[in-house]
Amino acid sequence: MKVLILSCNTGEGHNSAARAIYEEMKQRKVPCKMMNALSFANHKTAKIITDSFNKIVTKTPRVFGLMYKTGDLVSNSLLKSPVYLANILYAKKLYNYIISNNFDIIISSHLFPMEALTFLKFKYNLKAKCYGILTDYTCIPFLEETNMDAYFIPHEILKKELIKHKIPKEKIVPLGIPVMNKFIGKEDKLVARKELKLPIENKLIMLMTGGIGCGNVVFMLKSLLANLNNEEKIVVLVGKNKDLIKNIKDSFPKNKRIIIVPFTKKVNIYMDACDILLTKPGGLSTTEAAVKGVPFIHTLPIPGCETKNALFYEKCGMSLKANNIKELVIKTQELLRNEKLRRKIITNQTKHINKNASYDICNYIIKSNIKN
Repeated sequence: MKVLILSCNTGEGHNSAARAIYEEMKQRKVPCKMMNALSFANHKTAKIITDSFNKIVTKTPRVFGLMYKTGDLVSNSLLKSPVYLANILYAKKLYNYIISNNFDIIISSHLFPMEALTFLKFKYNLKAKCYGILTDYTCIPFLEETNMDAYFIPHEILKKELIKHKIPKEKIVPLGIPVMNKFIGKEDKLVARKELKLPIENKLIMLMTGGIGCGNVVFMLKSLLANLNNEEKIVVLVGKNKDLIKNIKDSFPKNKRIIIVPFTKKVNIYMDACDILLTKPGGLSTTEAAVKGVPFIHTLPIPGCETKNALFYEKCGMSLKANNIKELVIKTQELLRNEKLRRKIITNQTKHINKNASYDICNYIIKSNIKN
């Protein structure tokens, strides 16, 4: 058994899920390799693929609704989406790599390699078993034109949605979203704060803006600071966005209530240190917070999958959802002051989120491929 794990550098969430599976497979001493699927494409092809997907997702989300209702485009074998057609451009190189390295199991945490593998199954009769991991709490656009041997989904509730979008029932495996081991378990809050050199006595609100630091963070901060108590501080994880760091510093010169944290690999410890979390509704970051048992509020989502993620969590009582800045301020105040609500959210997170998803997914794959 030899495993290839494919992700894409279009978002840290997909990479984190892939790393979680890689970590688990390595612990089991299973030979495996993790790669960015777009590394098989030249720069121009990679840009075409990323731009075509992002344009449809962020600028024309209504297209998704039309596809979901009709199913005509993606269910017709003679007519595929631009995303599928773009990903077959590097598929032959991927196929050669798979064959030359004798991989017999391929796990994808991103739609792009799922599209490429689907083409390889059809065109080259790829024999390796292929598995897809969904990192959002919805059936992602174009998933129905892929053909994996199994799809690992975040929750049992989502099975009906996938079946509606023509994913075979027998291929749907609701085991959760894999997170790395460092998010399992919780460090004492004071210990975490001392390690990170954060204030010990203050109430700490952690604001996550995603790996690239997106959202109208300055406006959010102005509204929060104007309505919170002076002893309540905000720890802002700005990702790799240097412009955002400058904007915050320029907008709040020498403001000691704001603690700016550039891109860090200690997100898990910051989660342990904070009292509550404000985060965009990314599927993976949301799952990491739920596994950690952090009460949180979903900030304004990017239309599409993030909207579905926030709705799912709100429906299951695992978070609060703010539709605008005014609601964000009100719900932040409520969550900070209502201990019973915080406990209820954590209880629901424990009920609905499988913290051992990495272990269970690897177990399923290994057992399914044991040769008699």
